[in-house]
Amino acid sequence: MPQKIRTFLVTMPQDANNAISTGLPCVYLFYQLSPEGRLVRTSPSPPKGGLMGVYTDGKDYSKLDMSYLGKELIAEYGKRGFGGVLLDMDDPQDASLVSGLSQVLSSRGIVHFVPLSMAKAAPQAKYIIPSAVSGGSYQEMIAGYAERYGASKLGLELVRTCSDFLMPSYSPEGNILSATQFREITETYQPSVYFSPELCAKYCTYRKEEEHHFLLFDDAGSAAKKLAIAGRQGYFAAFMLYRDWGADARQIAMG
Repeated sequence: MPQKIRTFLVTMPQDANNAISTGLPCVYLFYQLSPEGRLVRTSPSPPKGGLMGVYTDGKDYSKLDMSYLGKELIAEYGKRGFGGVLLDMDDPQDASLVSGLSQVLSSRGIVHFVPLSMAKAAPQAKYIIPSAVSGGSYQEMIAGYAERYGASKLGLELVRTCSDFLMPSYSPEGNILSATQFREITETYQPSVYFSPELCAKYCTYRKEEEHHFLLFDDAGSAAKKLAIAGRQGYFAAFMLYRDWGADARQIAMG
């Protein structure tokens, strides 16, 4: 029987104190690569433990010294007592960088995660699958990735869906709403809310003038269901961005 899925809260420096206070293990997205390919910590040292989060900023890193960067990364990893690394890099031009870092980490037996788009560049990594789905079946999507890659190779990115679709809709994403926009719509129209087992998300409809809208969104309840489905499938881990979930993160992780 699959064990309870490991759930991590991804935090940036400005949210770290609040994220840590939830009691969940964190991914500290504190490390950026400079244009010269050096590892730069963007805040004071994070607490020991958790996962190390490394990101890029769209620069061309094709000519960096991978040997030196690898040594920097491994040194910081060991110094801070991290338990793994998340490479938050999904720009196609970062493929060679991801490949090189993955080889360094693999040679040390370090568990690391990359976006699914980097699967070919980093075959030794674990892949992160976004939970968002606006059509079809969430459960079938989760199972399909597990069948293709093996569930133990996968981590779930628990995306907080909040999209407004003007019907009929020709967009798979709709109009993505901020928390303020969502609240204004629901307070103004007070629509009845339902749960879609297929999408594993909440939804409602409302009419604005002569336009019909379909509003698809997640809350703590639907997110916990998504997490449970991935756990039953045997996914290795799950990630929640603190800025998306805030204080709800602990409730979701506890199920």
